[in-house]
Amino acid sequence: LEPQSDNSTILEIKSRGGGMSRIIVLPPTDSALSYSATLLCLDEYGFWEDSKRLYHQVFETRTNMTKNWKHQFLTMGQICIISNPNGMQGEMWNIWKIDERFTRYRFDFLACPKNTKEEYEYKRRTLPSNIFNSCYAAKFDAKEGGFIPLALFEQACIGEDSDPVLKDGEVIYLGLD
Repeated sequence: LEPQSDNSTILEIKSRGGGMSRIIVLPPTDSALSYSATLLCLDEYGFWEDSKRLYHQVFETRTNMTKNWKHQFLTMGQICIISNPNGMQGEMWNIWKIDERFTRYRFDFLACPKNTKEEYEYKRRTLPSNIFNSCYAAKFDAKEGGFIPLALFEQACIGEDSDPVLKDGEVIYLGLD
């Protein structure tokens, strides 16, 4: 498998009947516009920059011709997205949430039989929740700031003047953004 240029690799597979298939590996850029595809695998799509435009304008359009081809055992014009979730944002989240054309599969860290529950729980305790959810739990995480709503702040505080005072035994969690 030799690179054809600085940013692509092509593997040609010749059949006994004289046909040929090509596996073309490209970066997620407009360079894919040069090819039609019977199968697209979009790797780590949740982390692509400009993912919405690239998906709809470049990658999905590569399957428009082949999606209607018939084959006795292959699905033509198929798109497979393989990625860790990257929060409830971006085009991967939109596809996961609303695009009925896709079948969704979720595999967390424990899907591999060699990974242990102890490793999983250790990572849950030691990593920030957004990283754990993305890389180990395979969950889409809300990217919300750690702000305390004013009503909750006022409910937890009492005071005669404008400076709030915490009630005895009350805990307040301050978040940084």
